[in-house]
Amino acid sequence: MVNAYADVTTFKSQEYANITVNTEQERFRELLEQASRHMDKQTHRRFYCWEGIKYYDGKYGNLLIDDVLSISLLRLDEDADDTYEATMAATDYLLYPANKLPYDRLELSNDSDYGGFAAGVRRGVEITGVHGYGDGESATPFYTTGQVVRDNPLTAGATTITTIATTTLGAGMTLRIESEQVYITSITNATTFVVMRGVNGTTAAVHIQDTPMSLYKAPSPIIQATLILAMRAWKRKDSAFQDAVGSPDTGLIVVYKDEDPYVKGVIHDYFRFL
Repeated sequence: MVNAYADVTTFKSQEYANITVNTEQERFRELLEQASRHMDKQTHRRFYCWEGIKYYDGKYGNLLIDDVLSISLLRLDEDADDTYEATMAATDYLLYPANKLPYDRLELSNDSDYGGFAAGVRRGVEITGVHGYGDGESATPFYTTGQVVRDNPLTAGATTITTIATTTLGAGMTLRIESEQVYITSITNATTFVVMRGVNGTTAAVHIQDTPMSLYKAPSPIIQATLILAMRAWKRKDSAFQDAVGSPDTGLIVVYKDEDPYVKGVIHDYFRFL
């Protein structure tokens, strides 16, 4: 899955790499993508929003699922014929935890019309929804950018988008335009950027001029940890990618060893126990 939890503009900013020229967008974006996948792997969860269908083996009154922010359709294959004939209403089940996002468990409600979630049937549960951790605060973690589509219109096959100004955008960002997610691969100039269309389970579509664009956000600690991981990987070039450097004056200096302490703490805080 192509996405990143931090963007190249932030990576290049004065607070991080302090790079002022518009170079190495692809290389820096790939570092951020790799760091993001490391966060996924180490925490056993995905922070991006993937929209579509997932399947689970049937259970009785309690069903553990991957992180989900919202469910639009839940169907059951109760007779194991690979057809999902039964559609559960939102009143038939409860989403847990009850007071925080994302949800990771389903339980039957007190007045459910069902005795279980296709109990005993492999791949007996079909869930359509928005899957992933998001930012941990909102079921729709896409926030206003102030940017709009300036193409008239933006066609479904277009791979460049024109907007008001790209100064607040960066390669590695995931934007939402109506029901479509797009991934910025590079910034071309002050008003144009290159994208991958219809990412994370969504479909490329036509968007009329002045359609607003929203920005996906991961949790702030995850963003920070992603930047740190990418920065450490990039700075290893200064030691010719060795673990240690030194001289008669300085002695041996270890420049890369084990996980960064901040990153380790973030991973621990967001770890999903399976």
